[in-house]
Amino acid sequence: MRDVDTSAVRPSAGDGRPAGAGSPAPEGPAITDRLCGRILAEYGEMPGLQLTAPQAARLWGLDPAPCERILEMLVTARRLQRRADGRFCAPGDLESAQRLSRRSVRGLTQDGCANRDATVKARTADGRAEAEFGRKLAAALEVPHWTGEWDLRPSLNALRRAGLTPAAAAAVEWLPALEMAWSGGVEPAERDCLLGLAEESAIPPEARALIATWCDARPDGPAFAAGRAVLEHRGAMLPPAAAEALLDHVLDACEAVAGAAGGWMGFRTVSGAERALRHAIYAQLAPGRL
Repeated sequence: MRDVDTSAVRPSAGDGRPAGAGSPAPEGPAITDRLCGRILAEYGEMPGLQLTAPQAARLWGLDPAPCERILEMLVTARRLQRRADGRFCAPGDLESAQRLSRRSVRGLTQDGCANRDATVKARTADGRAEAEFGRKLAAALEVPHWTGEWDLRPSLNALRRAGLTPAAAAAVEWLPALEMAWSGGVEPAERDCLLGLAEESAIPPEARALIATWCDARPDGPAFAAGRAVLEHRGAMLPPAAAEALLDHVLDACEAVAGAAGGWMGFRTVSGAERALRHAIYAQLAPGRL
C-alpha cells in the first residue's frame, strides 16, 4: 500500500475542542493519520471505489460515527468527494461519473432509444411465442390454458421447461409414477417397468422417449407438481367414466412402479417418504380412494 500524505487532514492541536467532543478519531492524532492514510491509499489503488459511510465502516473495521467523521475530514481537505447519493469517492471518480452520466443521457436520446425498442420488441416476440406454445400444449393435454377460474400457465411453463412438447403430451400421465420412482432414486426394475408399461399403452414415440429421459435424469422439482395439477384439472373436465379411466391408468402405474422394486406387496421396506408421497398423490387426484 502506498504512503499517503495526510498532513492536510490532521486535526490541529489548538482547535479548543475537548477530546471525544466531535473529534474525528478518539484514539488520537497518530491513529487518525494512519486511518486517513489507509483510506486514501485504498481509494488510490481501487479506482472507481464508491462507498457509503456504513459500507466504509464495515470495510475498514471502524465504528460508524468515527469513520464518517474521518471521511468528512477528507472531504473538507478535498482529498475525497461526496456524491449526491451520499457515497464517498475520489475527486476524479466523481468527475468521471458525471461525464459518463452525460454521455449516457445523450446515448439514450439517440441510438439508446433504438436499442431499448429492439429489446422490447424481442421480449414481446418471445412472450408471444411462449404463449402460443402454451396454448398448443394445453390443447394437447386437453386442459384450458387460462380461464377466469383456472390458470394453468405456471404449470404449463414448468412442464415446457422439463421438456414436454405437444407431441409428447401423453408423457404427463406418467409423471406421478416417475415421482414415485424418483422418491428413492430410479432403480433398474422401476425403469424397466415404466418403459414396459409405456410401450404397452401405445403412446407416441415422442412421449416414450421423454419418459426414458425422465427415468435417467430427474425432471425439475416443479414438473411433478405441475403434472399433478394438469391431471387434476383434466379429470375435473372429463365425463365421470373417462375421469375414472384416467385415474385408473395413472394410479395403476404408481402401484406398478412401487411393486417393481419390491414395495407394497414385495419384500423391500417402503420408506416413510414413499408412503407420504403415495398419500399426497391419491389425496390430490383421487381422494375418494384413500
